[in-house]
Amino acid sequence: MVQLSDEAPEVAWIDSKAPRDRAAAVEALYTALPLDSAHGPRPRRLADAENLIVAELTRTPRLVVVLGAHELRTVALEMLYGMRAHLVPGKFAWVLAGRSGELENVLARPALVSLQSSVFLRHRVPEPA
Repeated sequence: MVQLSDEAPEVAWIDSKAPRDRAAAVEALYTALPLDSAHGPRPRRLADAENLIVAELTRTPRLVVVLGAHELRTVALEMLYGMRAHLVPGKFAWVLAGRSGELENVLARPALVSLQSSVFLRHRVPEPA
């Protein structure tokens, strides 16, 4: 179970748009945090932008909700998982929200086996009638 600190976390809503790859995920995180107001436009190098995102997530408790995670490409999910290794436990939590069944299929990809070990809770909300 992931437990955030007693300090109420800020929520960052991420909805990366097509093609839902690493660049789109970085852009969505950079905008949602909002690093563009603190650091200006996203750096051209994705690694530089990712470093700023990790620094921000380390500095301020966050709950990061990724909408449409079932549509993310493997490389984008690997990037999110990789960021986790640099973050301070209790300062952040990722919520991957996606269509029931489809998100499980995405997480079952061979390249994401290690990510599955970090998925602690899945809650299925019935599809609207």
